[in-house]
Amino acid sequence: MEQVSNDPRSDYKDEYANVKVEPNTFAKFNYQDLPQDGFFISVISARRGGKSYLVDYLIKQFQQDKKLKFSHIFLISPTGFGFKGIPPSFRFKDTSALQYILGNQEKIRDYNQTEEKESKRMKSRILIILDDCACIEGKEGGLKNTLISKLALNGRHYSTKDPVKGNGVSVILISQALKRIPKSVRLNQDAMIANNISSLIERNDLLDENFYIDTTIRGKRYGRKVFQELSTQEDFIFVVIENYRQNKRSLHDYIRTYKALPQKDFKYFGSKKEWMGVDPFS
Repeated sequence: MEQVSNDPRSDYKDEYANVKVEPNTFAKFNYQDLPQDGFFISVISARRGGKSYLVDYLIKQFQQDKKLKFSHIFLISPTGFGFKGIPPSFRFKDTSALQYILGNQEKIRDYNQTEEKESKRMKSRILIILDDCACIEGKEGGLKNTLISKLALNGRHYSTKDPVKGNGVSVILISQALKRIPKSVRLNQDAMIANNISSLIERNDLLDENFYIDTTIRGKRYGRKVFQELSTQEDFIFVVIENYRQNKRSLHDYIRTYKALPQKDFKYFGSKKEWMGVDPFS
């Protein structure tokens, strides 16, 4: 009797089903592990996917940390929604504010370089939140702003040239779609945070750029399975890809999970004058 070979399509499904992933073996994200001299992060999630809530939680963690808290936080958003702990004068509607913010940071850096007395040098550890900036510059522009790309590629020079420890520029870029962020930015950022992505094209791009450390067929299946399991194990859970990690030998070395916990709102920073007449938590 002639032996009939198995249908390769069935073999593929069986092999994929046999790839085992244990979500609990992946570490939880720790904000303290991020580069302290400035970082660039993007947060990707569909509308109402919890990305702004997650970023707000991350900021609260930093601002309650005496060692790592930011001296100033800027919000660039067309709506200005959320992030109640940021004073009104630090909120901007479009990316034209980037030139102003970075220009001031360069002046502070230059001043600190020439000031011999350490006690007179200025503390300026800032965070810039870019929220849905693709909506600002139109369909063709989006996040292709040259200053944004510059920050992703060369943002560290603001800290390396400043003699004050901890000074520098960090950026959190929030977007509803992976495709809005240029590939050069995605590949050079310190970390990416994303939850379950419904777009097959965007999911494939994310997997191809971050989850195929093992390039064998089975290794790629394992990478796909890891993202699927981690991003769907709980509601509003996010997967963190820590690109800044060196010596990455397995996904466990740089893939983390992150979920925001409820916390009360508070003023992140600011003087009485900057908060005068404003009740941010009403």
